[in-house]
Amino acid sequence: MSKSKSTIIKATVLWLALAVLAPVAAQMSTDTIPSHKDALDSLFILEVEQQPAKAKVLHAEPLYIDLIRDLGARKGEKEWNIGVGIVDNNDFDEYEALVEYEWAPIDRLGLEVELPFSFYYPIEDDSSNVPSNRLNSLKLAAQYSFLVSEKYKTSWALGYIHEFELVPFAEYRSARTFNGNVFNPFIIGAKRWSSNFHTLLYAGPVIIQHFDTKSTHTDWQLNSNV
Repeated sequence: MSKSKSTIIKATVLWLALAVLAPVAAQMSTDTIPSHKDALDSLFILEVEQQPAKAKVLHAEPLYIDLIRDLGARKGEKEWNIGVGIVDNNDFDEYEALVEYEWAPIDRLGLEVELPFSFYYPIEDDSSNVPSNRLNSLKLAAQYSFLVSEKYKTSWALGYIHEFELVPFAEYRSARTFNGNVFNPFIIGAKRWSSNFHTLLYAGPVIIQHFDTKSTHTDWQLNSNV
């Protein structure tokens, strides 16, 4: 066999070996990522739940609903949150922002103060249909976890949100500052079935009272999360 043919055969065998072994090596590398993440999750759960403090079960908090504090909150927990958003309407853009502070003064009790803002900018020259900028409300909330079972990985909590609705900034001098109330009692039930599988139920009425029309109406919310 000539030297050139031998070199071609060796090169072909090498490429075939690489073609076979490369996906296997890549799969072995990616397979270690989930196991590493699972290990970190397990260690974090053990660190939080087995602290020498009040019992607590970690639950995945839903994206759509902002809980007042973690279920089974422990004394001393606290955090600041800042949120922003934009809504693109036909005649104007709405920029939303909120600032909130939540903390746990005692075990299992979470408190929250939130200030949600809305700012409006016209897309066209006509601004007659554009709402006025405003601090939407002063929002106060409390949530108490009355049952935390480490054995069954289950938590239950009762809570209440009260919003003092405010008039737009432009009307502060010509009208009353508050134009309504929102009453929102709720109940939460959550269960962790495994490290990565959680269920949560959030339910309660939302009672809205308007001062200008002297009317009240009630909505009901039932949010289930997996």
